[in-house]
Amino acid sequence: MPSDSVLTKKLRRSGVARSPLPDSDLIGETFARGIEDRLRPLVKTTISATTSHPRVTRLADAAGGIVVPAMLGVVEIEDADTPGLIAGQSELAYHLVDLMLGGDPGTLPRAMPRAFTAIDMALCRVHLDAILGAFAQAIGASLGRPLTKALH
Repeated sequence: MPSDSVLTKKLRRSGVARSPLPDSDLIGETFARGIEDRLRPLVKTTISATTSHPRVTRLADAAGGIVVPAMLGVVEIEDADTPGLIAGQSELAYHLVDLMLGGDPGTLPRAMPRAFTAIDMALCRVHLDAILGAFAQAIGASLGRPLTKALH
């Protein structure tokens, strides 16, 4: 069947898809503001968040580009078969951990390639939860009502 071959080609082709959500600019702005509001009390300093280059892609494609330790979270969405991914660069993770442990907000910690420790992972979990909450709030703002499905 010709339609099967076309469908097979489309499913095998990787790439960036159009976002299934309305008004991705509003989502990005609300998400960044939510991150600032939720992380500020945790790190006890003024922070600024921005979003850039949002994309909808396969989880394997997104995770394939991560080659160094990073702050990662797999997001389970209530009633959904496909998980999401939150990924933060290792430099960001190390800086957030440093701030949580009383580091100077005016200086970045010296970058050193090292594996995350159990302490790093526990502290990053708090940040990931805050980021996920900001994302759920941004999706709700885009839809015009609170998100009814739980994100974990």
